[in-house]
Amino acid sequence: MAGTIEPIGLGEPRAADVADLEAELSALWRSAAEDSAAKNVVTRACTLTLLIYVESDEAADEVNNLVAEVTRQNPCRAIIMMLEPEASPSGLEAWVSAHCHLPVAGEKQVCSEQITIRARG
Repeated sequence: MAGTIEPIGLGEPRAADVADLEAELSALWRSAAEDSAAKNVVTRACTLTLLIYVESDEAADEVNNLVAEVTRQNPCRAIIMMLEPEASPSGLEAWVSAHCHLPVAGEKQVCSEQITIRARG
């Protein structure tokens, strides 16, 4: 029986400093490990890196749902790159989040990380 998806931290991606994404991911995992409500040990796993290019928020939302399903069987780091060349104001934004699946009895909880980067202008 497959577990259910449990996003870390209120289910919302948290803003990240683009120049320091690895430190932001470490902070994300630290907060998950320190979460007193967590009943299981959180294991960070990555068997592959997915790079996904999209051109809209709607496409990014759809891909986010697909990544949540893929990570059930394939722990990974997913990087969603959203390019909006005509959008204003110009800038670069990033968010980090995690996809976790509640384990079947006796199994470890495995989580995968996701980085979403939006480039405008």
